[in-house]
Amino acid sequence: DRNKQLRINFPSGNRAIEAYLDFIIGMNPRLRYNMIINPLNIGDEVFLRTAGSFRRHVTPFRVKHTIGEISYGYHIYEERRKLKEAYSGLTSKEIARVVKEKGREEITDTYLKKIVTISGDTFALSPETVSYSETLLHECTFLVSKDRRNQNHSSIDEVIDTVRRSRGIKRLILYHISGRYNSQIKKWHNIIKKELEDTEIDVFLVHPEHVFEL
Repeated sequence: DRNKQLRINFPSGNRAIEAYLDFIIGMNPRLRYNMIINPLNIGDEVFLRTAGSFRRHVTPFRVKHTIGEISYGYHIYEERRKLKEAYSGLTSKEIARVVKEKGREEITDTYLKKIVTISGDTFALSPETVSYSETLLHECTFLVSKDRRNQNHSSIDEVIDTVRRSRGIKRLILYHISGRYNSQIKKWHNIIKKELEDTEIDVFLVHPEHVFEL
């Protein structure tokens, strides 16, 4: 789309990304759309959608990947409402009457629900970071721990340990899997599902060469 603005969000202070962006901007001086460069800091919020009472936003958190560079993972939060405890004993008709008289704001509290956590490239995240996220997308470059030569990326043993020590995860999607396991994805999917079958978490593996559809 040559008319719609392009917003690029990235970790503030990441020198490699800043260099890439400087190059891209320098090589494209006559863009016909507005390109917004938005460096993010911890605590910033990027709104994905706001419509009436519906709000959904992204917040970054620090992860460990390249030494000397700032890297982020991202949480997606959705603003939700729940019935106030004071009204929990009312029937549906009684609740409807209160809403009609005083409005929905009177009977509900607003809270933020962490619906997705995306790890980005990183070591295994901590249980505290991923807990209570409905869907966890975690990088898992190494399905065999001994295949990792350097201390970067995550191995399946570490990710499983994190997931087992966390709470509230409903769906685990493993991605950024090394191409060395292309012919073994189905086998590993079954192994990991069996390993986590007592948790009731749905497990998915993203094949390195296939389009993933959920």
